[in-house]
Amino acid sequence: MGRDHDASRQLDDLELSDDEVTLLAELEHRRWYAEKRLAGWRHAPGPKDPKRRLSPSIVVGWTELSEAEKDKDRDAARNLSKVLKAALGQGPNGPTSEG
Repeated sequence: MGRDHDASRQLDDLELSDDEVTLLAELEHRRWYAEKRLAGWRHAPGPKDPKRRLSPSIVVGWTELSEAEKDKDRDAARNLSKVLKAALGQGPNGPTSEG
């Protein structure tokens, strides 16, 4: 029981604070921004235009994003702990057991 209890406790520690969520969200935006810029995307107001590689979300920094755009990255960061728990065997159906 000791090892299983320790693993379960470590998984519980995967919950992220608001500051951690914000940091991860900003890092994700930077990663996404770099990927898009390297692929030739540019900032333009209005609707996203994939054929011309124009998007209103391609901006210089996190602080210039609308709250709605920031929330997309925050949601992805919040889901990170759920993904890690599932990958480590403590998903929505509870812990998995090894033979």
